Amino acid sequence: MKTTKIILAISMILISLISISIVNAFGIVDIAGVTMYPGETKIVNFNIQNRAGATDDVLVRVELVLGQEVASLEEIDYVVPAGGEVNVPITIAIPENAPIGSSYIISTKTRTIAAGTPGGVGIGIGMSSSFGVVVLTKPAQPAPAEQPTELPEEKSNMIPVVMAIAIIVAIFLIAVILKKRKNSRKK
Repeated sequence: MKTTKIILAISMILISLISISIVNAFGIVDIAGVTMYPGETKIVNFNIQNRAGATDDVLVRVELVLGQEVASLEEIDYVVPAGGEVNVPITIAIPENAPIGSSYIISTKTRTIAAGTPGGVGIGIGMSSSFGVVVLTKPAQPAPAEQPTELPEEKSNMIPVVMAIAIIVAIFLIAVILKKRKNSRKK
């Protein structure tokens, strides 16, 4: 009787494990540190991937955990296709009065939203990602480049030179032709 209960318990555990839907291909690619200037607005992207043998699309929800004072998301739910990836844009707007050298931590929580699986239990996976934004001094604008002043057009002295060369070549050709005619008459 004790053996029967153990076999029944093991069978139930195996059946439960077989019917569980686990998404094991979901992942995110972190953002490296970001530098910005006071008053600047920038969109940075992080990447959600559904690779490593994924056979189903995954619905992913992204939430800002830290940094809401400077960061915002356009959307929170993204469908990541099996074997594919999706960029998630985060808009960062640094206030005009942000102190130079200050930093902000932007932290996101990303989790799958498990769809109901017939005959099984859906398990969602969650991941966190953080990156820093450092406020730097805005570089001085370079002075506009000086425009070269236009010089007055110089009259070209090439026309008389070209005409003189053309006349010399014409005289030479006429002389050669006359000499050939003269030599041909002597024969």
